[in-house]
Amino acid sequence: VVHLGEAIGTATNISDIQIQQAISGLNDRFKNTNGLGVDVELEFCLASKDPNGNSSNGINRINGSSIPNYQSNGVAPTGNTCTGAVEKTLKDLSRWPVSDYYNIWVVSKICNGGFVGYASYPVGGLYDGLVIVSTSMTSNSGTLPHEVGHGFFLYHTFNGDGGNVSCPVDTNCLVNGDRICDTPPHKQGDCVANNPCSSNGVWDNSRYNYMSYCPLVNRFTQGQKDRIRATASVSPRASLLSSGGCGSLG
Repeated sequence: VVHLGEAIGTATNISDIQIQQAISGLNDRFKNTNGLGVDVELEFCLASKDPNGNSSNGINRINGSSIPNYQSNGVAPTGNTCTGAVEKTLKDLSRWPVSDYYNIWVVSKICNGGFVGYASYPVGGLYDGLVIVSTSMTSNSGTLPHEVGHGFFLYHTFNGDGGNVSCPVDTNCLVNGDRICDTPPHKQGDCVANNPCSSNGVWDNSRYNYMSYCPLVNRFTQGQKDRIRATASVSPRASLLSSGGCGSLG
């Protein structure tokens, strides 16, 4: 939690309970507790020990108010021209080894409010993980499962739409669009009752998908589950499955 100096549980320095509830909500969505998608069979936990083997609740709080531009504009993702704190500078304040931990940085703002979250695809490296604004780190957040989805190599369901301009190519569903065959291709803004881009497949699998930008998202599909689990079985994510971060101390 990279806060602005507030007391714990206020403003950007969100409470332990809120964070714990957010992880619980993330797991509910991956477990398909609403019955509308599939159970991904992947569970996340807050670390019970830190990289040195010491007891931890998995939450590290850092006052980031002294980082240039952070107090006024939040963080700027690497490669983005918006004004904000340098991403690597912020992440250097608190990052644990990506081989054993999936880092989530909770921040005040991203690009002065331009985004609510972003994540790196599973490339490994020191700064791998996701960034999310404190107001979206909640039990009912659709942002957290969306960004974790990116972290396990899911693309947007509208991938390939040229910025909401044209229907994605769908000649081969394994290599076009979001590379998932049970999420029909669509444009980012297409969230209505009928899909203007395709009459094939189950439209609700895309417009109500956690990886879309549509409202009322509520599911991952079998195809996405297969891709997530394939990603979890190879580097750099595979080592998380044998991490001792949630294990006993010592």
